[in-house]
Amino acid sequence: MIRQAALISPVLALLIAASAFAVQPSEWIHRTEADFSAGDRDGTVVTNLGEVRLAQQTRLITSLADDALIYDIVQLDDGRVFVAVGPEARLAQLVDESLETVETFEDSQIFALTTDGESLWVGISGAQSHLERRTGEDMAVAQRVALPETRYIWDMLLTNDRLYAATGTDGTLFAIDYAPDEPVVEVALDADPSNILTIAADGNGQVYAGTDGEGLVYRLTQRPDGTYQPFIIYDAPEPEIGALLVLADGTVYAGTADADQARPGRLEAAREDTSGRPESMEPAEDEPAEDPDGDADLPDAPPAPPAPEPQDDAEVEGEDEAEDADTDAADETAAPTAEQYDALRDIVSERLSDARESGAVPMQEMPEPSARPAQTRRNGGGTASRASASSGSRQGNAIYRISPDGFVHELFRESVMILNIMQQNGALLVATGNEGQIYRLDPETEEVAILTDLDSQQIPALFKTAEGNVLLGAANPGILYELQSDFVTQGSLTSEPLDADQISLWGKLHLKAENLEETAVEVRTRTGNVADPDLGTWSPWSAPQQVEFVGGRSAYLDVPSPSARFIQYQLTLRSANGATPTVYQVALRYLMPNLSPRLASLKADYTQAGGRAGQPNQAPQARTTLKVEWEASDPNEDRLSYRLEAKPFGTDDPYITIAEDITETSYDWDTRTVPDGRYVLRVTASDQLDNVPDQAMTTTRRSDPVTIDNTMPEVHDFAVAVGENGQAVLTARITNALSPIQEVRYRVSGNEDWNMVLPEDMIYDSTEETIRVTIPDLAPGTKVLSLRASDAQGNTRHVSRTFSVPR
Repeated sequence: MIRQAALISPVLALLIAASAFAVQPSEWIHRTEADFSAGDRDGTVVTNLGEVRLAQQTRLITSLADDALIYDIVQLDDGRVFVAVGPEARLAQLVDESLETVETFEDSQIFALTTDGESLWVGISGAQSHLERRTGEDMAVAQRVALPETRYIWDMLLTNDRLYAATGTDGTLFAIDYAPDEPVVEVALDADPSNILTIAADGNGQVYAGTDGEGLVYRLTQRPDGTYQPFIIYDAPEPEIGALLVLADGTVYAGTADADQARPGRLEAAREDTSGRPESMEPAEDEPAEDPDGDADLPDAPPAPPAPEPQDDAEVEGEDEAEDADTDAADETAAPTAEQYDALRDIVSERLSDARESGAVPMQEMPEPSARPAQTRRNGGGTASRASASSGSRQGNAIYRISPDGFVHELFRESVMILNIMQQNGALLVATGNEGQIYRLDPETEEVAILTDLDSQQIPALFKTAEGNVLLGAANPGILYELQSDFVTQGSLTSEPLDADQISLWGKLHLKAENLEETAVEVRTRTGNVADPDLGTWSPWSAPQQVEFVGGRSAYLDVPSPSARFIQYQLTLRSANGATPTVYQVALRYLMPNLSPRLASLKADYTQAGGRAGQPNQAPQARTTLKVEWEASDPNEDRLSYRLEAKPFGTDDPYITIAEDITETSYDWDTRTVPDGRYVLRVTASDQLDNVPDQAMTTTRRSDPVTIDNTMPEVHDFAVAVGENGQAVLTARITNALSPIQEVRYRVSGNEDWNMVLPEDMIYDSTEETIRVTIPDLAPGTKVLSLRASDAQGNTRHVSRTFSVPR
């Protein structure tokens, strides 16, 4: 194969030497997600902003059965890792890259685990759902909490010295004081939806819950008396909140999980435009979010927005009392409190102050307007206004950011289910189904990249270990992965074959990149004259060139591969010290042989209506402007200029220049500037505007014959014979040199109307017509008979005769 390429190169060199090359080069520029995604990637990712980076390292720890599911993962302070495995409800411990069974629960399921660092809490769902606290080397049961009439325990959370359990199918959030010998179980939230699927907490101890059925996000604030005040902070368009991440300051990231919207493939094609990048803030250390295992030190956070004032104890004593209390308020919404108004005034005052300094009023996105009337719903005893966001007609699932003051912004939407969200290095890791993808989302720049695409269909579990790596618990098949904090040491991106249409000379390869202090980028190229590089007739890959970015973020590299029609480039990215280079543009200029312009069509037609004007009493207008139009292009994308010529049809006469240096693809020709006759038009296209004179190329195209006729018809043998009873007979012969006769009309003095006359053969179809018409009922006296004859070009002649009608 290499020998073939070597044999072809001298032939190409001869062709190149004999060709005249265009002065203006063409250029490929790759800088969008669509540009880079068209190539093949190995160990690299492409973001939606068109940036190529190294992928994070992933390691397969252990594989389970094909039908296995990993629901949750936790780690104790002593380093032991425990995993909830389904569908057989198995509690397992990770030991030397295998999962050893601690216990299997018959006719049950385990969806949730949590820990206080020393002991492990297990949520066991089934006919007799309950919670177990396990301790010691053997993970013996130290405490058991029954949750009667509960079918599912979907999530658990340790905060505020309480264990919270999100359950179904009665939509109950339990708060459990497990310190006493006999744990105290309270209902923190009795929601309308059937299931509370996910829970989280902020730095002030407020608990947040996401539901199925109606896609509600609740915030629960504990009153001084220990009871809870619920408040719906968002009603998502999608029916299910599948994941919650809550930061210490109360910022909420809510991911939806509508299974009907999880379809194969991307929701939208890769972005083909560059719309700029939001200016991102400096990367921050990981902000503690929810504390799922109760072992995170949450920093001091700004005060949470004020919750509605506590209601009477009677409203939260129990479900019966709550229902009674709700009866009178069933048609009312919760009114804002004085504290809430004060908080709102503070927010507005702060924004107006910022606006005076910056000159711009900061705007935030509000929740989508309701597609259904607002309605009240019972929430654990109180009533909260629920303004529905939309009818849920949007495709895909989304991640919404809900600010501490309640404003909502959609950050992400894809045809996946959002199963888990985690913060890492200031960005969000998003675990999804049903194609087993991990996304990385930067909330500041809204940059999105697919970090990895696993064999498993779902990734329900994300857990950050004490070592800083992330464990991924997958399902269908059940596999435990490790997403390491470091990037892969090396990755590549190979472009698709780029087609120059002709054998071309290569210019410089222009790269733009950043983060190159301790990383490296190498480039190779290869070329060929067939579209498929795997056929073996391409040149070998060139030696790799190390990219040296001197004095900035741009570099220009020679292309050592031989001239050809097709070319590929390959980027090799290398990491060091946990960093990755970022390539955000690859451009290549090339010169094709200067090819002739192309003329696809040439047509000419008169712009005026001509012939009949449509009104009998109005003479047709002569057509004197010929509209000449042509279609032209240039394979080198050179600018074109045109020359329009004409010559008599069927002669050897030279062409006469009508106009030259035309830059448009049409010309209005006043045909009165040439004698009558049949002509052929010719357009010559030239690329001289973008080429030196001795290398300019031209192309010509000829039109069909066109008739130019600016002469009026002739009227012969025009006579009026007067008979008896006031009759007169009009006779005439009309001829024309080029255009057929279109119509003949007459008018007798004293009458405004022009009357149509048919020829003797009853049809106007030639350049000579004879007419004869009897004009009856003429009054005695002297008359003037006018005759109007028009040809197809609208040329019209008028003649008149005087005659007398006797008494």
